[in-house]
Amino acid sequence: MAEAKETEPFAEAAAQIAEIMQRFVEEVGAAKRDAQVAADSARTAHADAEGIRLEAIKQRADAEAEAIRIIDGARAEADRIRKEAETRAAVADRVYRGIADDLERAQEILGAAIDRVGADVGEPTASENGTVMPDAPGEAAAQS
Repeated sequence: MAEAKETEPFAEAAAQIAEIMQRFVEEVGAAKRDAQVAADSARTAHADAEGIRLEAIKQRADAEAEAIRIIDGARAEADRIRKEAETRAAVADRVYRGIADDLERAQEILGAAIDRVGADVGEPTASENGTVMPDAPGEAAAQS
């Protein structure tokens, strides 16, 4: 029995060591599982962040393309409006010149008619004074 009493503390120590080792293995296993879960979460978060980054790049490219389309459309519309305004201005200029030419011809015809009437009556005429239509275009320059 003395031998049993001597081996008993070693047996208890061995049992405690075995229990401590068992808890250590369980704790290491739990820590390993926690680390794996954390690594998986980190990979998922990284993949999500990468997806968000790629989506942001795509949206930026789409926005830039849309801005370019809008700017190009606005430029085309501005060019169209400018060309239309230039065309209308050219038409207005031709109309004005036509009217001015018509007025000049009318002034010449009126002056000739006044000269004929004056010759028939024997009176000096407005065309002899240099003024047939005082407010007509070019009349002020002709009198100067």
